[in-house]
Amino acid sequence: MVAASRHQDTSPCMALIIHTDACSRLDALRCGAWPGFAFCAASSEAELQAALEILPVEVGIICGAPNDPRLRQLLAVLHAAAPDLALLWVMDTQDAGDLPSDALTLPSLEPNTTFFDTLTLARRVTRSREETRRAQDEMAVMRELADDLADLRTQAEISACLLETAITLLRRRGYQPSSGAVLAAGEGAQLTVQAALPPYDACLGCALPPSLSADLAQLVEHQSIRATATQLLIPLCWYGRVCGVLLLDGSELPAVPPDGLCLLVNQGAAALEGAALFELAAIDSTTRAYTRAFTVQRLYEALKSAYRSGLDLTIMMMDLDKFKLVNDTYGHLVGDRVLHAAGQLLRSTLRESDVLGRYGGDEFLLILPNTSIAGGIEVARRLLQSVREFSLEINGARLTLQVSIGIGGISSDAQPATAGVRPDHAFFHRAMERLITQADGHMYRTKHAPNSTHYAAGLPMSWGSLIASEGLLMV
Repeated sequence: MVAASRHQDTSPCMALIIHTDACSRLDALRCGAWPGFAFCAASSEAELQAALEILPVEVGIICGAPNDPRLRQLLAVLHAAAPDLALLWVMDTQDAGDLPSDALTLPSLEPNTTFFDTLTLARRVTRSREETRRAQDEMAVMRELADDLADLRTQAEISACLLETAITLLRRRGYQPSSGAVLAAGEGAQLTVQAALPPYDACLGCALPPSLSADLAQLVEHQSIRATATQLLIPLCWYGRVCGVLLLDGSELPAVPPDGLCLLVNQGAAALEGAALFELAAIDSTTRAYTRAFTVQRLYEALKSAYRSGLDLTIMMMDLDKFKLVNDTYGHLVGDRVLHAAGQLLRSTLRESDVLGRYGGDEFLLILPNTSIAGGIEVARRLLQSVREFSLEINGARLTLQVSIGIGGISSDAQPATAGVRPDHAFFHRAMERLITQADGHMYRTKHAPNSTHYAAGLPMSWGSLIASEGLLMV
């Protein structure tokens, strides 16, 4: 008998003996005395499924002829439940003609050196297959992550995607993360929570609790992973600078992050750095809405998309009434708080596909793709209801908001008069100017009208009328 010290893995190897006769079951019971191994036997589907569910089986030992119908039925169940499990066939070499060329065989269940070494090899094959499958699964997850990141712009969106993917990767490895957060460097390079699960969701937009501040400071200083059995803190570094941190809580987390998680950290750092540059250029720091230049570009793209797809497009111009009085009475810092609150309020009311931009000092431009004028009026009513319910405490006083909204739009033609017409870049820019002018005019009309309902809209323009006014010809 070979000593257990020859085994390269100190943990016991669980082998499942699959048989269809009583003699093999007796052999399986006799196997229990071998050091470094544990054995169980199954001769029915119920026994087989129970063994696979309860025990960490790493090797299958098959006793019987390959053409035995009962055995083939058991093997079909085994392959469906454990496709990576390496199988050892107990048979003479001359009887192995029906087996695959790479099948592992044993002449008997006799406990000798050959049996021990073959069983050890089969265990390595199982683990290699499992690792290969995990690596393939992780690569599929990472490809999906790369596709998702390509469509995301802001640090908050990217952080939420990174957190969800990190938890998925760990769970596929058998770990059970229960909570987590992604922090990203914002203005002043301060790390703030951009995406989180409870209890860290209470810190969204803020720094981590003081209980974690020391660990975070040490991690940033040394740019090294901090790992315990219940927590992982991983820095997301970009060219020697920490631009984010991945925090995961759970039970029995890995001391060393799996390869997939390391790839995620590298992709995440690049994505967060790109998002920081994007937000610097395209996000208004006060309202967190898009800047005017970026919003106008999005409107241009929305117009081209609406023309190609034949869908409606509606926009809104919105103005905070008497905002100058707020600045004059309370100061510009309070005015910034009001603008920030207005931006939050508008974003919470709009759809994910809608676009919110700061067009001027206290003016906002809202783009509503695939929305008619009637749909835009419904959105305006929801916005006004949210504004009426909103108030902001300033020095013990409650400050309320009032807005004026103008609605403009382009409708798809009932009979496509646009067929065969290829408008150029200048056409869409002129259409954009007319659309903004239309919504702007309605906004000022309701702003200065007595007994105003605080929104106004007119008939939408049509692509056919725009093309006719431009004198474009069909091609």
